[in-house]
Amino acid sequence: MNYTSYFIIILILCILIDISIPIVRLKISGVKALYKMIFSDTGYLRREGVSIEKTGSKSILIVGDSTAVGPLIFPEDTIAGRLADTFNINVVNLSKNGSITREIMNQVEHVAGREFYLTIIHAGNNDIWQFTDLKKLKKDISCLLDKTKMISERVVLFRGGNIGTFPIFPRTIGWIFSIRSKQVRDLFMSVAEEKSVLYVEKYMERKDDVFLKAPHFFTVGTYSTLTVMVIRYGLTILLERWGRPI
Repeated sequence: MNYTSYFIIILILCILIDISIPIVRLKISGVKALYKMIFSDTGYLRREGVSIEKTGSKSILIVGDSTAVGPLIFPEDTIAGRLADTFNINVVNLSKNGSITREIMNQVEHVAGREFYLTIIHAGNNDIWQFTDLKKLKKDISCLLDKTKMISERVVLFRGGNIGTFPIFPRTIGWIFSIRSKQVRDLFMSVAEEKSVLYVEKYMERKDDVFLKAPHFFTVGTYSTLTVMVIRYGLTILLERWGRPI
């Protein structure tokens, strides 16, 4: 065998090790939970968000991707459910798994002509791993915020964070996604400030990522619970800024 053959063999072994490490991190319970997330009725098979009606007179609109749908979480424990219970308010959740920013515009257009007390947009995660062109993404998020402000005076743009630290990604792929996450984060923050939209996120560097430290928790609902906590904190700031309770 020549040096090229040895190099290829070593490269293949490195790739296999890199791929196997996330599985080891997740442990057996995490792998089972991941399977359930993908294939169960409460997981990704539930493609769309669940709307919740309460006795309150006002309504919140939620649009976006799977972080708003809440895979593996029962409706009452999703972001929509938690917000509805916390504020006794109706929640219209039009989010869909896998949506990129351009597709979220269609969700907003679906309720054109209605008025909502508040709209929460979950966007960006799928644009990161699908490598949406950043110039195009800036136009998309700008247009999305403009459309949303036509139906809601109060708008929250929620960013999911650093997907490069997602426990199932090999380190090499995670490194690339971390760079993309930072680029999308900076872009969204800039546009949100320009449009006077409240920007909320749970971005964490690798050394600070609580899910990377305990990755087997990632697929059993802790992620969605933290999302709700962050949004509730963001809404507290938002309501104080407007000076009016729901």
